[in-house]
Amino acid sequence: MKKLLVGIFCLITFFAIGSKNVNAEVNKKTATSIAKNEIRKELKENFNVQIKNKDIKVNKIEKYPTYTTKVYAKEMKNSWSIEASAKDKPVSMIINIKSKKNKVTNSLTYNNVQTFNYIRNEITPTGSLASSLDSFDNLTNTYASLPKQERSTDWDGIKGARVTFQGNIVEVGGNRIYVIRSDKYTDGMTWDSIVGTPNEYYAFVAQFANKINKSAFIVGAPETVSGYLDSRGDPDFVSHWKLYEVVRGQ
Repeated sequence: MKKLLVGIFCLITFFAIGSKNVNAEVNKKTATSIAKNEIRKELKENFNVQIKNKDIKVNKIEKYPTYTTKVYAKEMKNSWSIEASAKDKPVSMIINIKSKKNKVTNSLTYNNVQTFNYIRNEITPTGSLASSLDSFDNLTNTYASLPKQERSTDWDGIKGARVTFQGNIVEVGGNRIYVIRSDKYTDGMTWDSIVGTPNEYYAFVAQFANKINKSAFIVGAPETVSGYLDSRGDPDFVSHWKLYEVVRGQ
């Protein structure tokens, strides 16, 4: 009986200790691989740029920042500063790899991009829609007036242009705001109440490169934002517009 009790105690101890998650140090090679994945995901989600990991060159990666306290160093020891090139365009980011190594599964969990910077090439708008980019109202009116068979060609002439749009906020998300033309806004509007209705064509999503302070935006209030016009709406297919790399104001 005594041996049996000792055996049970050892077994319980093994599972209690063996399965415990402990902090794990991430080496530069692993951090580089994770960084490439995060760069690719960030570019696709926040900049509408699709790229493969093989097209990302990490030029510099190092621990960030220099820690001043032991507690902070322990919590943030897997933060890395990365300078890279994505198809010859500069990318920089700070990533905190929240790493826990499980003694049983030997797995790593990670994520939490703290900052991300990407600079795209500016384009010069061309075609019949170029002169309508002075306002969202003008663009939506002009685009809707075009013959359906000409819309795609004219859209290609302005896709990716940097624009400044105004409207009223209907909803605020983690890194984006949902905006509709001021003359279409009514009290109590929500994004769900707009999607799938003719009003969706007169709305746009303004997506910021990083997380925003949601309390700084007021639903119903007029807002001016600038960003890159990378996704179009359509009055017949009932779809909305989208801006990337948005900043407030002009």
